[in-house]
Amino acid sequence: MNRLDSASGGGRDGAIARALEAGGARRLFLMRHSEAAYGGADFERPLTARGRQLAAAQGGIIAQQYGNIDLAIVSGAQRTRQTLEALKSVGVNFSAVQYCDDLYAAGPGWVLDQVIHEVDDSVHTLLVLFHQMSVGALAAILTAPSERDKLGWGFPVATFATGVTSSSWHNLKQWQHVASYQPAT
Repeated sequence: MNRLDSASGGGRDGAIARALEAGGARRLFLMRHSEAAYGGADFERPLTARGRQLAAAQGGIIAQQYGNIDLAIVSGAQRTRQTLEALKSVGVNFSAVQYCDDLYAAGPGWVLDQVIHEVDDSVHTLLVLFHQMSVGALAAILTAPSERDKLGWGFPVATFATGVTSSSWHNLKQWQHVASYQPAT
C-alpha cells in the first residue's frame, strides 16, 4: 500500500508545505529496515538482494515526494546501515547522519524521549531508521485515532510512515498529515 499525502498545492496541505519551506513545521519519517538475510549474529545480518531493491524503491518515493532530509538517526545494525545506503543510492540526500546502537533494542517510548525529543529544532526533516516492533508502535503512538487507518496493517520491512508537526521536537506528542508507504511486493 502506498499512500500519498499531498503536501503541496492549496488548502490546508499547501499551508503545511509552505510552513515546512519557511521553517515553521517539521516532518518526521519513521522507517523500518529492509529485508535481511537469516543466520549469524542478528546485529550483523545484511540485506538480501530483494531487501536492497525494496529499500531503493522506497528511497525513490522519499526522493521524489519529499526531497532532502536534514538528519537521519540510524540503528547501528548492519541491515539498517545498508537500508540507508540504498536510500542514498537513489538520490535521497541527508545533511547529517548519526548512528545509535541503542535503537537496536529500544522501545517506542525510549525512541521518542531519548532520540526524537533530543533533536535540535534547527532540523526540519528527520528520518529515524530502526526496527520493528518499535517503529510501528511509535507511528501508532504519534498518530491520532482518527488517522490510524492511514498506517495500514502491520509494518512490513522497508515500510515508512511520515507526518508533520508544528511543535518543537522536544514537545512532539502527535503528528498530522500522516502517510504510510509499504513497498510493493
